Amino acid sequence: MPIGGSDFHLVGSDDLPGAPTTWVLCDGDDVLGALRAARTAVSAGREGPLLLREGDEVVCFNADGLLLTGPGQPRRLIHGDLVTIRCEPGPWWLEDGRRVVHAMTR
Repeated sequence: MPIGGSDFHLVGSDDLPGAPTTWVLCDGDDVLGALRAARTAVSAGREGPLLLREGDEVVCFNADGLLLTGPGQPRRLIHGDLVTIRCEPGPWWLEDGRRVVHAMTR
């Protein structure tokens, strides 16, 4: 289950809180239930690309030009700001051409 963490110690030396950002899909305020069910995703920041699992698909938000990648899978170039792709179970992530990860889901 992807969970990102951020902290903040000193102005100018750290990123601001929220980098990375953990996203949790929950009913109402049942965040812990959603965490137990692994309905989470992580993005590099609140405004950056996001990758969400929806059944046997992943939904890529604001990921135009990034590469969708999974273990043992070929990279797929994302075209557009909202793209849905059928994917095998397991972790998936969005990376750029330098292999910097921008978002991930399971």
